[in-house]
Amino acid sequence: MHWTFFFMYALVILLGIRILWHLLSLLLWRHAPRPAEGHELPGVSVVVAAHNELLNLRELLPLLLEQDYPLFEVIIVDDRSWDDSYEFLYHLRARHPQLHIVRIEQTPEHITHKKFAITMGVKAARYDIVLLTDADCRPLSKQWIRYMAAPFIAKEQTQIVLGASLYEQRPGFLNALIRYETLYTLWQYATAALIGLPYMGVGRNLAYRRSFFLKHRGFGPHQRLVSGDDDLFVNRLATAKNTALCVHAKAITVSRPKVRWREWWRQKRRHLSVGKYYKAGHRLLLALLFLSQLAFYVALGWVVGHIQGIVSFGILQWIAAEVALLLVLHPLCMFLLAKKLRASIPILLLPFLELSYLLYIGIIGLWALLTKVEKWN
Repeated sequence: MHWTFFFMYALVILLGIRILWHLLSLLLWRHAPRPAEGHELPGVSVVVAAHNELLNLRELLPLLLEQDYPLFEVIIVDDRSWDDSYEFLYHLRARHPQLHIVRIEQTPEHITHKKFAITMGVKAARYDIVLLTDADCRPLSKQWIRYMAAPFIAKEQTQIVLGASLYEQRPGFLNALIRYETLYTLWQYATAALIGLPYMGVGRNLAYRRSFFLKHRGFGPHQRLVSGDDDLFVNRLATAKNTALCVHAKAITVSRPKVRWREWWRQKRRHLSVGKYYKAGHRLLLALLFLSQLAFYVALGWVVGHIQGIVSFGILQWIAAEVALLLVLHPLCMFLLAKKLRASIPILLLPFLELSYLLYIGIIGLWALLTKVEKWN
């Protein structure tokens, strides 16, 4: 059999995988989390690790301290800051007794800075439900804690809750790419979680039980790695039974995006550098999803280049049908998820954004595997 037959059959299979994933992702549209109701609710400890984040803390803390939840505390881990963060927190604490400060002067050698800061914050927590976000994030609703705490209340065996976090909309192609990549990543890990294959979360909006974190030795074998305080923790310990998803417009946080290509490059190198530590099954899943995404554009070019043979060539007809279906499914799935979160997405730019995403995953992913990345602050 000629190699082109094997090639086309491979395209059929990969495109079929991509279609199946899109169909499964439509479950996200039906995913409708509800906030925790009532006044007799378990306490929640919100933990934020901050290194020289005075300006961000001035904006974030009012949003956290005004949350509509009956019993919660806010723990700010002042991680080796020299920008007057501690003085600001010290004076604010006098007016807000639910605000607590953990001050770190030095990080032990056996663990990286941010992981140590989070660990100290979790250990200082009064309550078993720990909700994490970053200093440059902003919850979009006063119901944020209620939504993220609800899965723990609804199901006692829930140990991890995966939230959603997006980036602010700003002018320029870089911002459009950042927002698309963030939405696409959410689309992938949220779909995986809904079908019982949780493999990552984002530390900008992530919750877990304090007892669960301490029982499993926190960041365990990954505590020396620069990144992975969120996705590697989830990848190592999350299962279909102990993990829940909370994707709702009132349960998201929004962060300020990078505005320079170089800054964004460094950030993505750091994030992608930990992918090689994922479980083998999850690496296989992500490889298949990436190959199926790449196969779509290869198949699109193949169909266009052999347009005259479609009528008489059965397998080419099948490939053309799959490509046509994906041309509808992918924009639809992205639009529905964005609408669910009350976010915007430049639909007309989707082909350019997706091709840019494929290019960056290939280049930065390989770069991250072959080079050593810088430390967190």
